[in-house]
Amino acid sequence: MTKIKLLSWNVNGVRAAIKKGALDALEAVNADIVCLQEIKAKDDQIPEGLMQWAGYKPYICSADRPGYSGVAVFTKTQPCSVAYGIGEERFDREGRTLVLEYPDFRLINCYFPNGGNGPERLKFKMDFYAAFKKFAEDSPKPLIICGDVNTAHREIDLA
Repeated sequence: MTKIKLLSWNVNGVRAAIKKGALDALEAVNADIVCLQEIKAKDDQIPEGLMQWAGYKPYICSADRPGYSGVAVFTKTQPCSVAYGIGEERFDREGRTLVLEYPDFRLINCYFPNGGNGPERLKFKMDFYAAFKKFAEDSPKPLIICGDVNTAHREIDLA
């Protein structure tokens, strides 16, 4: 397998991040694949400089709800295929998962749900974990999983 340089970053709003100089930081890293989480934007809301980033092909998975979640992958190498989500509508409409298939591996960029807004949302989060685990276990290739899993080891780690 060839060496690749991969960057994963929860930008907490791609438009605000770009205004603060994120594109310069991303260009300085010169990664082969850049995975962003919590982009909070539809395709047409992503700054042109990022969408037209020289040498990269963008893949965007936005939430149905405006200004909410979403993930993006920018890659120098054309994937064999791209899937938007894990195949379960209730999770996929939140724009949480992008799956890029390459010859030697499968890349999953994921933004896991936060479970902090009451018991229903916690159940949603735990159901997502179970569905994601099954999806990952069914992979026919080695996996690279990156993203924000929204899990804290200790209370102090909670934002």
